[in-house]
Amino acid sequence: MAKALFCLECSAIKSFPLDGTTATCDCPEGKVVGWWVDMATATSMMAVLPPGSRDKARVLILHSGFLKADVEILPPGYVGPDGQLYPFDQGQTDANWRDVHEQATLTATRPEALSVFHKSRRACPLVVLKPGTMPDTHWATDVELHKRGLLEPAPA
Repeated sequence: MAKALFCLECSAIKSFPLDGTTATCDCPEGKVVGWWVDMATATSMMAVLPPGSRDKARVLILHSGFLKADVEILPPGYVGPDGQLYPFDQGQTDANWRDVHEQATLTATRPEALSVFHKSRRACPLVVLKPGTMPDTHWATDVELHKRGLLEPAPA
């Protein structure tokens, strides 16, 4: 699974860096930030800085299998009677992608982080959520923001 932040204010989509550093939207003020906490469990944190309206922050969750389908699943074409490889016509290409979309929505209902793609839920390989509404994406606390150097300590 891949995750990214989405800022409703500036429309930036920023993937969480694999090295654990912070992704930041493009707003001049009131930035949406996010990062991986644990990629193995797909756990991430998000915040709005300075702390303010959380309404502008969303997390995008993308089914990695769907994203990689073009090179890992979909055939490049068909072999004609002459043994040559020919590209599919647009109708067949669209049908192939619909099949991949269907496969992505048959994701096992567990773990919870993957079940959001399932046909019984969103039935889509791209999911838009508010942070804190899934067990693997949390709002950062002030302590966590201080540790990352994203929030100045409160004056004493």
